[in-house]
This record gives sequence, C-alpha cells and structure tokens, in this order.
Amino acid sequence: ALSPEDRSFLAAHMRAAPFAAGEALTKQGNEAHWLYLLVQGEVSVRVASSGGEEREVARLHAGQVFGEMSLMTGE
Repeated sequence: ALSPEDRSFLAAHMRAAPFAAGEALTKQGNEAHWLYLLVQGEVSVRVASSGGEEREVARLHAGQVFGEMSLMTGE
C-alpha cells in the first residue's frame, strides 16, 4: 500500500542486475543488502546442509521478489 510518490521514488532508485543462466545471484551465509525483483526467467532457491549437500527449497518466477528479510532484519 505505497503511495504513488513512494513507488516513484523506489522505481527511480532501482538498478538492473542481469545474470546469466546458471549464475549464482547470492549464496547462503553472504551478507545481503539487496531486494531482488525477478523480471524474467526463474531462480532456484537452494539450501546447503551441514554436510554441504544442497537441495532446492523453492523456485521463483518472474514477478516474484526475494531478499526482503535481509533488508528488514540485517541477517
């Protein structure tokens, strides 16, 4: 429920960050400072176990966002 002014402000401060297929956008445990808005394609969200084995826990598609929790909590 953002005002038109707030939406304009946010849109003016967005930056495109293109990634190639198979490229990692971020990694588990990295400090995060970004909110990602997926414009095109899909993203596999993977979590590593204590033994280092990864498993997919979600798949995100165009129009979805991620990274919001790290912005709000700093974790």
